[in-house]
Amino acid sequence: MAKLTAAQFEAATKGRYGLTPRPPKSVVPSITRRDYAYVLARWAAFDRWHAWRDVGGPRPAGVWKVVPKWDLTYTPFELLADIRRRWPLHGTKPIETPAPPLPAHSLALGQSWFVIAQDYRESFVGPDYFGRAFTADPGYPHPSRAEVAALRDRGIRTAVWGDSRIEGDGTSPDAIVELANELRVDRPMFQAELERECRAALAKMDQLGGVGHLLIVHLDGIAGDAKLYADLEARINDGRVIAIEESYRNCGWGPVSYHGLPIAGTLAATYGDGDCTTCTLEQLDAWGFAAHRDSYYCAQWHADHYRAAR
Repeated sequence: MAKLTAAQFEAATKGRYGLTPRPPKSVVPSITRRDYAYVLARWAAFDRWHAWRDVGGPRPAGVWKVVPKWDLTYTPFELLADIRRRWPLHGTKPIETPAPPLPAHSLALGQSWFVIAQDYRESFVGPDYFGRAFTADPGYPHPSRAEVAALRDRGIRTAVWGDSRIEGDGTSPDAIVELANELRVDRPMFQAELERECRAALAKMDQLGGVGHLLIVHLDGIAGDAKLYADLEARINDGRVIAIEESYRNCGWGPVSYHGLPIAGTLAATYGDGDCTTCTLEQLDAWGFAAHRDSYYCAQWHADHYRAAR
């Protein structure tokens, strides 16, 4: 396996995390699983540790107990300091009463996603630490298996998402999983904006088994069914569900609330349509969006939006 110099690793790492422009290939070669798997493993481990450091609490399984020094120059502590110096977390924590329980599982899987509708290829220019969740809606194009494999080879997380609506023109959990299996992405990603979506998504998770299922939630939208909400709450607390909370301030929604649950992050949008007004990434920052934690719903996005995302 090839090995980068310490200077090349630092340049590649700063480029991946948006601290500097990506270095040209003449300076740092393309980082792929075939040639530089150890670099991708370092970044993946850093993401888990970074997510835990932001939240605190018990150290989840798979998170460093002893932080490595990498190449004895640019260390994980220095990278984390650079990220939070440029994009601080103060003022970004959602209002929560009571305080959420500290999770014993990692929330990293649910952080920093592009949830994509149209023009999925436009997302390829965005930072590699953002996962790409491609829509299972048959009304939109989706990538080929080869395109997904190329993204995964670069260490980019991949998923297929849908609205989890069984009725009408919705995209059912079965359709989401079917396309996820066809494209060989890392995970399906379900939705629970409404009670009926939540029931369908949880039923599919039960069928699949296991833990760490990705779910886009709107907690206020399902809180009216006490039994359903209690079921979802238990799953989020114990890690069976890794939840991403929708909060579309540009659509007239109020400040985000995590309802006292260990939510991985917020899903924000900038599009203009109906009751929703176009807003900038800077406006999301002012509303409390946290770089290197939260995710974007990318309707109406183009390459320039993806390049600017952090």
